Amino acid sequence: MIRQSFLVLLLLFSRYATFGPPLHVSPQPPVLFLHGGHLSSRWFSHQLAHVSLLSSPYTSIALDTRGHGRSTSSLLEPLSYSLLAQDVIALFNHLDIPKVSVVGWSDGGCTALALAMKHSTRVDRVFAFGANYNPDNGDYESIANSTTFPEVYARVMPEYKEINPKGDYEKLAAQLKHMQASLNWNRQDFAAIPTSESVGEKGKGNWPLVWIAQGDREEAIKREAAVQMHDWVRSPVKLPCRFQHSCDSDFGKRTCYIAPCWSFCVSTKLSTI
Repeated sequence: MIRQSFLVLLLLFSRYATFGPPLHVSPQPPVLFLHGGHLSSRWFSHQLAHVSLLSSPYTSIALDTRGHGRSTSSLLEPLSYSLLAQDVIALFNHLDIPKVSVVGWSDGGCTALALAMKHSTRVDRVFAFGANYNPDNGDYESIANSTTFPEVYARVMPEYKEINPKGDYEKLAAQLKHMQASLNWNRQDFAAIPTSESVGEKGKGNWPLVWIAQGDREEAIKREAAVQMHDWVRSPVKLPCRFQHSCDSDFGKRTCYIAPCWSFCVSTKLSTI
């Protein structure tokens, strides 16, 4: 069952939808899907549909982040991963959700990590795919030679102008360029994410399990970025997956990374790979 609604944030509208069991029915934390930059929750439609067919006990939440998809933005505040994380917390509060699991792709992966850094008590686990910690992590030569990125951007602008209330894609692109260029996390930032070691026995699992995932055909983020984040988080799962960073062939025609996402939901916090 799909339920759609909007959350009003300081005269901004954030669109979200829930799938599967109603919230608060399942004892399991709901799973929030955060899409990449320039995109919308539509890009998770195959994953969400596939999970729904599994009779999953998990309620799935798909959010159009600020300025993306059917959600609006503002010139008053520049976009940042911290701001997007605050929007997510506002959604949790609105839905009366104490804790969630987060699947984040690209910019959504960075937002998921920002949640783990700044709001760890609200996060059960994080699946961060294609995330980075610094603009230097970008593999810009590979992006320039990619045959899939042109396919993605051929879809992005018409879709945005179709579904966004304001349809000002150029404004969004400029905000995203500034946000991505401003990212500068380091070891100290990742050290803010609690681990089983840092909380000890008294923590009783009250720490976010972090999965750092990267496609075996990743064409946008250098491989060493995932390795570095894995080391900085100290106790995550580092997971190579069989797909690319962003392309219609993976996200439009296959239910890519459903298997690792499902494993992510049901794994115990004692497991590591």
